[in-house]
Amino acid sequence: ALISVEGLSNSQLDELIWLVQKSNLEFLIYDQLGIVTSQNLFKRFPESNWLAIQTARINDSQRLLKRFFDLALVIPSLLLLSPLYLAIALAIMINSRGGVFYTQKRIGRDGKLFTFPKFRTMKPGSDEIRLEILGRPDENMTERYRNDPRITKVGRVLRRFSLDELPQL
Repeated sequence: ALISVEGLSNSQLDELIWLVQKSNLEFLIYDQLGIVTSQNLFKRFPESNWLAIQTARINDSQRLLKRFFDLALVIPSLLLLSPLYLAIALAIMINSRGGVFYTQKRIGRDGKLFTFPKFRTMKPGSDEIRLEILGRPDENMTERYRNDPRITKVGRVLRRFSLDELPQL
């Protein structure tokens, strides 16, 4: 079935992708959406604007090995990096009003939604004005993101060194 996604919000689009992934079906999305996700395998059809999205699969032994590796690295890292976490949190609180963390819902294992945390790099309420500031995705998107006025001073530093990703540990 061909489904139009025009006019869907990001959360509605996430929900649609989640439902299709949960059913273990392959599906096509017309590629003018600027969709990016690390959970899927993409196959582009160069002769058209279509994009196939296939769910990545790992077996139980790979999952167990990954979990062991994650824990073996994360626990010591959290202990060693806790002073950095505190410094970043203080810098965010001093630089702008609002919470220290930004969270989004993402699609996880077995199609379950989970909360994805990051250090906040933008001013509060930035999600609501994204379209006004950046417009629709196109070939100039990278340049517009680079000059995005919603990003705080501390946020620019955190993004430059990918420190905003640390809470994912």
